[in-house]
Amino acid sequence: MSSERKLTITYTLNPPEGTITPLSKKTGQSIPPSDTIAFSVSKEGQVDYKQVVAAIQQAKEITGINILTPWRDAVGDKEAGKDQKKTTTADSPDEEDEDEESNAEAA
Repeated sequence: MSSERKLTITYTLNPPEGTITPLSKKTGQSIPPSDTIAFSVSKEGQVDYKQVVAAIQQAKEITGINILTPWRDAVGDKEAGKDQKKTTTADSPDEEDEDEESNAEAA
C-alpha cells in the first residue's frame, strides 16, 4: 500500500489592519490570509518527473496569480514606507571620500 506524494505549500500573510480581504475571481469567495495547499506529484504511488513539473507550475500559478497577487493589490500602498530605512540629510562617508579624492587629483 503506497501513499500519494504531494507538493505542499503553506503560507501565512499578515496584512495591515483595515485591509479588505480580497475575493477570488474564480469562485467569488474570500481568499484566506493563511492556508495550506497540496498538489499531487504521483499517480498510483509512482512519482513521475512530468507530474512534479506540472505540480510546480500549477502551484506557481495558483499561489501567485490567484492568492498572492490579489493580496498584494488589496494591501496596496498601506505598507509603502514600512521597510524603508531612515536616512539623514548629511553626506554619507562614501561621498566625502569621493570629494577628497577629486580635490587631491586637482591639486
